[in-house]
Amino acid sequence: MFNSRMFLDAAKSPQFIVCECGVKILVLPDLRLMGNSIETHAAEHKHMKHGSLSDYLEVVRIENLLIKQLFKIIADCDQKP
Repeated sequence: MFNSRMFLDAAKSPQFIVCECGVKILVLPDLRLMGNSIETHAAEHKHMKHGSLSDYLEVVRIENLLIKQLFKIIADCDQKP
């Protein structure tokens, strides 16, 4: 879970999750804002793929990709001394 150390670390050296399309999303210590950022970006992908997958599956796939990166950053932060 996010903690005060992550907030301080983010101020010193911001971290990003990166979508396969190249868009970088700033990691924030507020899970609600992070969720909104991920959902908003993923929703944009249904307009980029032009029917290669259903819109819903494309959005879920991108959300999962970004959430996986976010969990890794959180886990790495929690393991720091």
